[in-house]
Amino acid sequence: MILLLACSSKNNADDKAIGKVETMNGIYIFIKSKPTASYDFLGSIELKWYEKLSKLSDQNLTSAIKNITGIVSFSDNLENTLLEIKQKYPSADGVIFDDDMNRCEVVKFK
Repeated sequence: MILLLACSSKNNADDKAIGKVETMNGIYIFIKSKPTASYDFLGSIELKWYEKLSKLSDQNLTSAIKNITGIVSFSDNLENTLLEIKQKYPSADGVIFDDDMNRCEVVKFK
């Protein structure tokens, strides 16, 4: 009976962890998450916006403020990254961003 209850409560906890993955340009986007379906690794991409943000710290405040507006838009940067993925990996189904958001893995679901 205890084993049955333990398995039952584990399933309920897993049910809470399941969600709907958003897509953009036909690619599933995983941020701070991993797909539950099996996939093949196609390659990885270094994220250019991360490098640009890192360089802002080397600039003086006035110069950094002028340059930050083109870098800050996460949606625009994400869209550009997805376009790059589609060009390099036309069969890509998904992208998994690492914890630091400076790199992503491109995957194809099985």
